[in-house]
Amino acid sequence: MWQVARDPRLATDVQALRMAEQLLVRHASQDSPLASSRLREALRILERADAAHSPDPRVRFLYGRLLTRSERHEQALRVLSAAIDEAPDHPSVADALFSLAICHASLGRTQEEIAAYQRLLQRQWVPERRSIVQSNLAESLMFVGRIEEAIQTYREAIATDDGNILARWGLAVALDRAGDSMGAFEQVNEALVRDPLADELDNPLVFFVPAYDRFWYFALWAMSRAHGEHDALLRADHWQAAAQYWQRYIEAAPAEDRWVAVARVRRDQCVRSLGMVHRRAHPRKGTPR
Repeated sequence: MWQVARDPRLATDVQALRMAEQLLVRHASQDSPLASSRLREALRILERADAAHSPDPRVRFLYGRLLTRSERHEQALRVLSAAIDEAPDHPSVADALFSLAICHASLGRTQEEIAAYQRLLQRQWVPERRSIVQSNLAESLMFVGRIEEAIQTYREAIATDDGNILARWGLAVALDRAGDSMGAFEQVNEALVRDPLADELDNPLVFFVPAYDRFWYFALWAMSRAHGEHDALLRADHWQAAAQYWQRYIEAAPAEDRWVAVARVRRDQCVRSLGMVHRRAHPRKGTPR
């Protein structure tokens, strides 16, 4: 009360904060047009209150997170960075650092993203959330070619929360890129036990950096299904789908992509496996003498 009396602006900011939070609580986890509308409305409330310059760090942290959700990443970086620097020990810093890392990832600033996740790990101890941070960090490490560190960090994410299915998918990709195909498919199979239709890969809240990386995940999924399928026609379908996913990765990847050569090898393996299925299903008749 006395703080508000000394700085009348705080009363306006607190009111804006509460109004924005009330809108978000009702639609926090819904991926729908109504939720998007509420998000825009909450942003308008904060912007009318000049949230970027609020003396209340809670207002700036929330504003920065909402800018991130709205994919206004450059603006979010400015707001969040300033708020974190000015209130580094605030309880909201953990959420702010996570949003900061997402902004850096979306803008292709991988080293800054890695630094944000590493800083976040020093204060995030809730197992489920910590595991997500670890798996996101592992993905960033893999992107810059630090594959052994990525593998270790994925394993740490799984040890922290065995239910982190995306960490298993990420570990499968990292192992495959490191040349451990057997280990990769072990992780794919573990993920499919928990998520048989690989729904997590299609989760609207999940994004891949680079975007075409998703084809690698789906290619491993199709290959795993081909390995486990007894019906020849279905097995052929899975090998064909896998080859197509690899081809889509190859076509989308720039020339400097560090993994494209491996993708070509995997595509060719799938094409050969598809050919073997066809030959076994339609053996050539012997030439009569």
